[in-house]
Amino acid sequence: MSSILSSQGLVIATAMVVSSTALFLAFSNHHHKMINEKKKQKKKKKVRFAEDVKEPKGNGEEYRREHDEKIGLMEETRRGRRISCRNDIPANRIALYNGILKDRSQRIQCSF
Repeated sequence: MSSILSSQGLVIATAMVVSSTALFLAFSNHHHKMINEKKKQKKKKKVRFAEDVKEPKGNGEEYRREHDEKIGLMEETRRGRRISCRNDIPANRIALYNGILKDRSQRIQCSF
């Protein structure tokens, strides 16, 4: 009688393992497909053009003229910034850097 119970227990345990494995594989396969679909959706990128894009007509003289004017304005602003570059650093930052440099020079003097 005990051999019948043990064999029935073995059959039930085997059935549970097989069914749980089948369920696991079914759900993992479904989850894997969903991940692949999400990756495909993420890979699709939409191209958006700027509103001020113009189609070139003729040899593009108008575009070159406007482009050269924009570049000229940018260079002028850069030149103006170069002159006032020293004034962009806040006073407290300058004081901090000066203190660091003094401390560094004192350490070097003490080490000799």
